[in-house]
Amino acid sequence: MQLINRVGWDGAYKPPDANEVGWKETVRMNPLEDCIVAMRPALPANLPFKIGDSVRLLDPTQVPGTTNGFAQIDPQTGAPATVTNVPYNFGWEYVWHCHMVDHEDLDMMRPMVIRVSPAPPTNLTATPQGGPTVQPAIVLNWTNPAGLPAATQVVVQRSNNSAFTVGLTTFTVAAGATSFTDSTVQMATTYFYRVRRENSASYSSWSNTASALVPLNGPTNLTATQPSGTPVRVALTWVNRSYSASVQFQRATDAAFTTGLISLMLAANTSSYTDAGVVAGTTYYYRVRTIYLGNGSPWSNTATITVGAPPAVPTNLAGTAVAVSGGTATVNLTWQESATSVVTSFVLQRATNVAFTANLASFTLAGTARSYSDTGRARSTTYYYRIQAVNSAGSSAFSGTIAVTTPA
Repeated sequence: MQLINRVGWDGAYKPPDANEVGWKETVRMNPLEDCIVAMRPALPANLPFKIGDSVRLLDPTQVPGTTNGFAQIDPQTGAPATVTNVPYNFGWEYVWHCHMVDHEDLDMMRPMVIRVSPAPPTNLTATPQGGPTVQPAIVLNWTNPAGLPAATQVVVQRSNNSAFTVGLTTFTVAAGATSFTDSTVQMATTYFYRVRRENSASYSSWSNTASALVPLNGPTNLTATQPSGTPVRVALTWVNRSYSASVQFQRATDAAFTTGLISLMLAANTSSYTDAGVVAGTTYYYRVRTIYLGNGSPWSNTATITVGAPPAVPTNLAGTAVAVSGGTATVNLTWQESATSVVTSFVLQRATNVAFTANLASFTLAGTARSYSDTGRARSTTYYYRIQAVNSAGSSAFSGTIAVTTPA
């Protein structure tokens, strides 16, 4: 401290003696005199730890929220004011005291507050980000107040509960940082965040708490269709709504996914799959979900499909040729189809060689047709015919080839 002057109880001002000028640790006090001093706390340097602020009730002897024991007056205006016993940041509280040398127990103490720590950040917000192709993260933003003392770094804390006692993780960012992106989060987990500013000696109180959750959404619009052709198969497509390390695909023969269950792991962000292991005449149930860091999203909708079989090969293909006026001939063809086959159309092919490479012609006939008249054929010519059946599940093989020779 430094002695400014003394004031006697008679009102006389007395300057300090020559040996009392400057900063001292001890100041002499005389009877019947007031000493006016300036205080300069000595801040510790190179501490192996940091000292936090003194955050306490205005009056620790009173219950929180009470207005008792306070002078309900605005000290700046003198107008009435309501003072409530609430926590307040007193910074670093030094205690100074004076005592009578010959009565060590008769002392007087008084706290003195100085500001060593930076002011705390404010307006902390937490915003989730993520999507089918965007890795999940939570973006934090806050405001750093201006003024001294300055900060040397900002500390970010994350927890799985608002009390910051579960899953506590700490990140350190630059002193001037006002944002931080946490890319280590798991989807479908709520995280709580707080930040504070620090310097070499102390740290501020924590900011407000902000929380966020990156949703883990299940895929949508799962559809199952059977492409035409052989072998039989099921084509599946869906829409991913969350980032994934893999996509889990399941197929079963019951809606509860307990019978004939097959489960596969597909590559990340896969949105289609062709199931070639199906059997015609069987009803299948499908569902998919995304997987990230061991967590699975809800399942998609269930897609159901009954796999159809291609029709049987037509049999008993036969043909007769008759001459008609005009110098042409007509070939009348007949065939049979299995009564258990579902046929939507027939494909009839005609050529002038058995390899069906010369003068090839194809005709698409109705699925109910069992005969066809091929008119306008040349006389004295051999024609080769074959036929196949078609439905939504695919096409049969071609029937056996027949040869029909038109009359001269």
